[in-house]
Amino acid sequence: MTEEEFVDVATVRDLLLDAQKRRGELSYEQTMALQHAEWSASAQGHPSGNMKTDPKVFTDLYNQLTVSYTHLRAHE
Repeated sequence: MTEEEFVDVATVRDLLLDAQKRRGELSYEQTMALQHAEWSASAQGHPSGNMKTDPKVFTDLYNQLTVSYTHLRAHE
């Protein structure tokens, strides 16, 4: 079984933009995913409407939550 990897919407956006540059096009599904990721990672995608998504913040938060969960499981 492979370990799941956390990927935030800003990283998805960047990966799809990179794929689009390399290939020259995206599939319909990839285009829809890119549009969603661009909106979600933009200021308009944030509940306050004025804060862009920062991949480092999500990665740091995810790592902290993972450590906390692992620590809690150790006490079971």
